[in-house]
Amino acid sequence: MTARVRTAAGEARSADFGGGTAPTGRTIIGLDIARFLAALGVVVYHYAFFSWHEPAGATGLRAAIGSPVAYPGLLPLSWWGWVGVEIFFVISGLVICLSAENRSSAAFLRSRILRIAPALWFFATISLVVTFLYSSATIEAVLPMYLRSIVLFPKGPWVDGVYWTLTVEVVFYGLICLLILSGWITRLQAIVFSASMLVFGFYIAVLVARARPELGFAGPVLAAADAYVSRLLLLTTGAYFLVGANLYLLSRDGWSASGAVALAASLGAGAVGLWLSAENNAAVLLHARSPATPVLIWLVVVGGLGLSLVFHRSGQSSPGLRNLARSAGLASYPLYLFHNIGGAFLFGLLIAFGIGAYPALLLAIALCVAVSVGFATWIEPALRRELGRRLARSPNLLRAEFSTSAVKRWDRT
Repeated sequence: MTARVRTAAGEARSADFGGGTAPTGRTIIGLDIARFLAALGVVVYHYAFFSWHEPAGATGLRAAIGSPVAYPGLLPLSWWGWVGVEIFFVISGLVICLSAENRSSAAFLRSRILRIAPALWFFATISLVVTFLYSSATIEAVLPMYLRSIVLFPKGPWVDGVYWTLTVEVVFYGLICLLILSGWITRLQAIVFSASMLVFGFYIAVLVARARPELGFAGPVLAAADAYVSRLLLLTTGAYFLVGANLYLLSRDGWSASGAVALAASLGAGAVGLWLSAENNAAVLLHARSPATPVLIWLVVVGGLGLSLVFHRSGQSSPGLRNLARSAGLASYPLYLFHNIGGAFLFGLLIAFGIGAYPALLLAIALCVAVSVGFATWIEPALRRELGRRLARSPNLLRAEFSTSAVKRWDRT
């Protein structure tokens, strides 16, 4: 799975970083905490590992930093941070199914636009400006990348390489929207079960093809596993969304044999996909790290997400913890969008000013978190309100009675 893994090891992946909140507005604490820690893990991976393993290029993380510093002492903690994206996908599968409850397709579509667009447009513009600061790229080269980014065109290059997973997210959103529109959302359990069996069967075929490459189907199966389009079609990314969807269904409907089988199948497919990805990671190839590490971390976090749903149902948490988790969850999406270009440029400036390697790393991460919290607290709400008002005057697909309370409700999901 070389092509897919090249991105896994090279470009941080993004997902639905929106707040993990139930339609009632009560924060699911475990989801928000997991989201923030996953985003932080990706930042550490980029700054402390990938920055000194990425091939040199005109643009991107390494070029934005300028003079990357090696952090071999942090290898045990940094190299597996890319698994945060698979965690994001799981959370997205859970939260999107949750947010689709009792909503029209138009309301669901509006909620996704309000969740993704303001931060995307804001930080894509920052990445555009920063790219001109650190590189010699021309406007003719960078502007098309920027335009592809702000419309989430499914094929890059984008102004920031992390945006490819937002295109995967949009495909998942589109599928859920179609289910709502067609009325098939009522059959979600059967659809998720069938899809879980499908992706599990696909990864079984991949394992067989790797073991027996002489078989007739081996070539096409391995080619499909490596193809970029397989990510967009959710063939190689769908298992993670399905894990989240299965957790949601089990939480909503209670445990059942079919639900347990579907969850086990999606977990198995996700674990195999992660193992195959890790096998081609530079840490495994060059530093003899075990591909089991990201798999185990992912499984532990998924277990924690399941427990957080049980805890959420009990309703026992302090207001202070809920508010802290909420703030962390809201900051996760801007943290991811900012760190890879804008934050990396700041990181490079700190290094250029002669600050030590480890102080520069810690300060760069702290600055990224501060920018993200500030944006989520003061800037993003205003951008959403303005976008919400514009959507209220849009064509029939997006038009509905629009109020401040509606915007706040969509902010939460």
